[in-house]
Amino acid sequence: AEYMGNIQRAQILCQIGPGCALQKMAAQQQGVSSMREHKPSQLDPLPMGILPHGPAAARSTYWSNSEWSKKMEQMNSLLAAAPDLSGRLVVVMDFDRTITDPCVHWKHECHGLLTMAPLGDDFQAEYSDLTDFEKYGLPPIKQPWPAHYQKEKWWTHAHMLLVKHGFRRPMIESIIDQAEQQQAADVAARKAGSGGRKVSYLFRPGVHELFNVCKEKGVPVLVVSAGISDLIECIMKRNGLWSDNVHVHSNRMVFGVDGDADRLAGILPESRDGMPVCSYSKGLSYERCPEFFSQHTTRDLLVVIGDRSRDTHVREGVPCTIDMKFGFFDFDKETPNYDQVLVEYQKVFDVLLMGVDTSFSSINKLLIRWTKWAQATSVPGLDEPVRGN
Repeated sequence: AEYMGNIQRAQILCQIGPGCALQKMAAQQQGVSSMREHKPSQLDPLPMGILPHGPAAARSTYWSNSEWSKKMEQMNSLLAAAPDLSGRLVVVMDFDRTITDPCVHWKHECHGLLTMAPLGDDFQAEYSDLTDFEKYGLPPIKQPWPAHYQKEKWWTHAHMLLVKHGFRRPMIESIIDQAEQQQAADVAARKAGSGGRKVSYLFRPGVHELFNVCKEKGVPVLVVSAGISDLIECIMKRNGLWSDNVHVHSNRMVFGVDGDADRLAGILPESRDGMPVCSYSKGLSYERCPEFFSQHTTRDLLVVIGDRSRDTHVREGVPCTIDMKFGFFDFDKETPNYDQVLVEYQKVFDVLLMGVDTSFSSINKLLIRWTKWAQATSVPGLDEPVRGN
């Protein structure tokens, strides 16, 4: 309770947070400079054609801070001198609910998918308690989280259960197979008008174009996730999001126990400093990924993309000339404490893409312009300095 903030807000984050409530539960107070405070009523609509057409476009807006226009002036100056900035760009982004659809249920994110592992009733009982977000939260509404579930300990305990109950390498493909079958059934159910439910393979619109632009122009992409590398890479490879320029920094499974090459021995990088890759350790990404950043020391234009305020922590320690932080704000105005959560995001992101159907379209148009991948595309309101902002 000491680090979770007020009861209502923590409950909201428990309901919407990807991976687990602890993983994303606390967009805590962050420092901010030179930013003016915005109210939801001050949001300007994006021009039609930037976000998806139809009803979704009418429900999507954006917000930018006072630093954004300065950064775009810098980018425009660089473009005037060198129209193609591909060789200077690097993208660092989150996975769950950033690359994947924001409406997925937590059970179909990385750690949620592991509930499909055929590890027996004892595993299901222990793992289900760990992920019982209806039960745990803040008193008096919910039971307090047990000490061994709090903060980064949630990931450590989850990984321990996988080792304890004998998780095996072939289960990775099996889990993804099951999830894809559920996706197919879900899509069919929605087409038939019978509802269905969201699963992890419904990707955020526009993400394939982003990865395609980065692949064709040689822009390196680092995916930093509190999930499981093995699952993320399998998902990305099966869905056309993998190429040589992509690297994943997450919790990686290590196999091999007593001569059994397929049995899970542990999950790294917990052996390095005692903390798994989680929402509390994303600020260590630069330190933990020397093999990635050492290859790209001349790239000084950093693009950060995420859906939670802690996703911006990947910026820490990364040397760059310009950093551009894009946030997906997937809340509607009926969400309790909407204004409070909005202000928290405004403290750390330069641009918020907002609404119930946000896509990568605006970010993609900027990348296309900066990399000269195709005919330069203007993104009014984002790539043009806003006077008096």
